[in-house]
Amino acid sequence: MRYTKQLVIFAAMAIAVSSCGKKDEPANVEAEIVSFNIDKSMQRSCDVGNGFVNVFVRKTEGPYMEATPTIEVSKGASIAPASGQMVRFERSTTDTSEYVAHYTITSENGQSVKDYKVTLIPPIRNYLFSFDKWTLSETGSASYYLPEDTKWATGNAAVAIYMGKDPSKYPASYTDVAVSGRAAKLQTVMGATFAGVPIAAGNLFWGNFKTDNIFGDKLTFTRFGQPFDQKPKTLKGHYQYKSGEKFTDKNNNEVDGRVDSCFIYAIFFESDEGGTTLDGHNIQTSDRIVAKALMPSVSTVGSSYTPFSIPFVYDPAKEAQIDFVNKYYRLAIVFTSSKSGGTFEGAIGSTLLVDEVTLECYEEN
Repeated sequence: MRYTKQLVIFAAMAIAVSSCGKKDEPANVEAEIVSFNIDKSMQRSCDVGNGFVNVFVRKTEGPYMEATPTIEVSKGASIAPASGQMVRFERSTTDTSEYVAHYTITSENGQSVKDYKVTLIPPIRNYLFSFDKWTLSETGSASYYLPEDTKWATGNAAVAIYMGKDPSKYPASYTDVAVSGRAAKLQTVMGATFAGVPIAAGNLFWGNFKTDNIFGDKLTFTRFGQPFDQKPKTLKGHYQYKSGEKFTDKNNNEVDGRVDSCFIYAIFFESDEGGTTLDGHNIQTSDRIVAKALMPSVSTVGSSYTPFSIPFVYDPAKEAQIDFVNKYYRLAIVFTSSKSGGTFEGAIGSTLLVDEVTLECYEEN
């Protein structure tokens, strides 16, 4: 009996030690959409961003569209409406060619709740970008503007760590000095020397900007290109530019005699089913590029707007192989206040205003 009691005591002690040594894994705090997919016969590609999902579809029609999305979310998180539930996408009040639905994600620990706007976007022949509508992003000690149209991105998030709460000081914002309504304002500002970035050029581009590690490879932060199922013809618009006074190189050394210039361009390139984009390393050199529209360098255009019109120049061999049924394509449109800003060269104070931009496409694919 005494021996049996000792076994029971030892067993209880072992359980207690085991229990003390085992800690419950804390519940996940993330509330994010990881992937979003609808019927393949409808969806061409998808872009998941911070608080939004853009689903590029083959066509849209009628006062609304219904779909049954399959959605992956952060570990342990819940989503409403649920994955696999039929949802009605209502026609957008701001762009009647698009359809919108809203989702709410709640983290596993119940403390984080995030709203997502999901937009179904069809192909259209001619695009107009007025840059009239902007939203204020406020996170901690940072406040900056972002275009309301989430197909457009800026590098504002990269400088938020030191720029503070005055949105007008950020590289990208808006101005009322416009052809009509508002215009995009891009300016080259002081960078973060502690991170090896002497300047931060203002940029606005079709794509996504992601800073997983602020001290990582900064040329990979810019994910250039949105899904595009048409053959672009011409990029047109209006701009105003004035270069800053002192041009510096990537080591923050002044370069005598060198003058900053803005850069406006577009790149049409072949992607893949995984949604491959281009970045600061290969936006001009990738072998995926099918066509380019490049505006010549401009240093100063005065205090009034100047129109521009840039045709797309195609690689003949790749143009002959364009196939919108079996291949995937993306288009990047880029505006920057310093042409060499991607390698952190330029002049603080360089300012580019852009307004009323149109993208024309060929009638037949």
